Amino acid sequence: MIGLHPGGKEMTVRLLDLSGICPPARILELGAGCGAAAGYLKSLGFDVKAIDLNPAGPDVEPGDMRKLDFPGESFDCCLAECSISGCGKGSAALREAFRVLKQDGCLLVSDVFFHKENAPCLSMGKPLTLNCWKEAFRKLDFTWKKSGTKQEHGENFFWKVFGTETQRKAVQISSERREEPGADTFWPASGKERKMDLFDRMLELSGQGFYCAQILMILALESEEKEDPDLIRAMGGLNGGLGFSGRVCGALTGGCCFLSYFLGKGEAEELEDPEAALLIGRLAEWFEETTKSQYGGCSCREILDGDPRNKFQRCPELVEAVYQKCTELLQERGGLP
Repeated sequence: MIGLHPGGKEMTVRLLDLSGICPPARILELGAGCGAAAGYLKSLGFDVKAIDLNPAGPDVEPGDMRKLDFPGESFDCCLAECSISGCGKGSAALREAFRVLKQDGCLLVSDVFFHKENAPCLSMGKPLTLNCWKEAFRKLDFTWKKSGTKQEHGENFFWKVFGTETQRKAVQISSERREEPGADTFWPASGKERKMDLFDRMLELSGQGFYCAQILMILALESEEKEDPDLIRAMGGLNGGLGFSGRVCGALTGGCCFLSYFLGKGEAEELEDPEAALLIGRLAEWFEETTKSQYGGCSCREILDGDPRNKFQRCPELVEAVYQKCTELLQERGGLP
């Protein structure tokens, strides 16, 4: 494969976001072509090996994804972007990826599929439908973790995140873990059986593929020992600065929703707390002042400053700060309703 894969850098970023893996994880790119994706991953701080049958870049080594020259359980992640379907024998490539992945590893795939049952087989041995992909992964005991679909130039592409059956829930973040005495803890409503450090809980949720606004709402729900997947799914519209457009930060919009969860109107006979708008306004003002002084603005684009590596430190810190500010505002009001 030569040149950028379909979807380009945007697809690579999306796969990383879905997987939750962070530097300095060791990544093997399969069918790396010119090495554009590998170079980008290296710039983020990942330890990257890139192979291709016909390497077309200085960072890409000769290699066959169907017969990898690496020991078993030697990579945290394998990345294959529009390469398995054209490798000649997709089942062998998937088997090799499974072999070299660590027990807590994941395989990130973006590739083509077709809707019709008489579709071309390409490298998969049978019509390359979405079910064909699912069956191929199931045979190797991969667990389907995340998925999404995208229309690109009239073709159907899909991105999937798969992990081995023993994949752990935790995620390692490159920012320093703070251990000051009296560090913040997150207590569910009962508070008797489970005590978890707030920052650790946020990292756990991030590792499960949730983003800033979703994490804040999950924390709000857990404070009352509740779950609401539909609400968390709806909060996903705020991810990445409104649909990954880089606009207003999800930590801010999520914080506003956090406060409204406790103070807003949810039923016909219910009344909004008279201080709700005031407290949400105070949160927004505080956030804008804080991010403007530190990063020059409150949008995702400004906070990350064009460098995706910044999200590994700045985003967790902002979410934690917003959570603390929300609880502070609620305490000033006199606690939860």
